[in-house]
Amino acid sequence: DWKFFIKFRGNYRKLLALILGQGGWLGEHGRMGHPILDKEYFALQKMYQLHPISSTHWNYGKVFPANQPHRRAVQLLAVVVSANWGLSKLDVTIDLEDLKTLIVGDQEIIAVANQIYGTQFSALAEESIRGVLTNAIFPLIWFRAKWLKKQELSESAIDHYQQLPPEMNKTIKTWKAWGVEPVDRLESQGLLQLYRTLCSRKKCLSCLIGLQTLKPSHNRHETNL
Repeated sequence: DWKFFIKFRGNYRKLLALILGQGGWLGEHGRMGHPILDKEYFALQKMYQLHPISSTHWNYGKVFPANQPHRRAVQLLAVVVSANWGLSKLDVTIDLEDLKTLIVGDQEIIAVANQIYGTQFSALAEESIRGVLTNAIFPLIWFRAKWLKKQELSESAIDHYQQLPPEMNKTIKTWKAWGVEPVDRLESQGLLQLYRTLCSRKKCLSCLIGLQTLKPSHNRHETNL
């Protein structure tokens, strides 16, 4: 429950015990079992009748170390317990650098986690921050702007997309190979959506680009004349 994060805000050991314990990472058989946090979580579990999920639910196969679930959980914790975080922060026009600060969150909890476990944890990397902004925060701002009927806020969400460089992944590389090169993240997101909804489903006849590509060329006939 969200109330636990608010109740223990500032008590970093309890917060770490809460998130790692509920994730099934603490205890005798947990991947992150530790005497200090195990004791903290046992007390919380007994007091609030908490039930952890099974650690087998987490996927560690073919996952880069920086993306491992327990590391992402602690990074999420840094965000939700930050005094700067709140949906109301997204209801006003805010510049990109301030949004990045919200996503990074309270780095003190990362420092405490590293004191306990050694240097296993770190803040989100720049590209990860951009990914969270692109796929979560910007769309959330846009939808809240529509709900609140704030035109300038929805425009700011679009502006934020245009301030980020385009993604560099397999799909975008394919577009570039065909001569379509996005200039910002707004365009690359459009190309990704086009690929997912039309290209990958072979719906060329539903796509203006596909129709243009498949249209018989008249230049050949003109040349023959």
